[in-house]
Amino acid sequence: FKLKGFQRKIIFKHALRNLLPAATLRRRKTGFRMPLDHWFRTDAKAVVDARLLRSDSKLWTFFRRDAMERFLREYRSSSVDFSDHVWSLLWLDEWLTQYT
Repeated sequence: FKLKGFQRKIIFKHALRNLLPAATLRRRKTGFRMPLDHWFRTDAKAVVDARLLRSDSKLWTFFRRDAMERFLREYRSSSVDFSDHVWSLLWLDEWLTQYT
């Protein structure tokens, strides 16, 4: 009863068949993207700056501080979503902190 051919979540769909439209139960799985762009421009702005612009960061082995400051300033003043880049820089900084 758990699987019916290649169809998944049969029990779940059976239980909700009277509560949800059939189209909802048939549709493919969709992802959820965290609102990183919004967070990095507002609530987490201070955290990002504290982390990426601290004077003892090991990022300065690979990047120039003035370029990082310019990148963050231009990112926040534009409408272009570079949150994936900021996220990658945060994780690179964390990795460098832990493993070097």
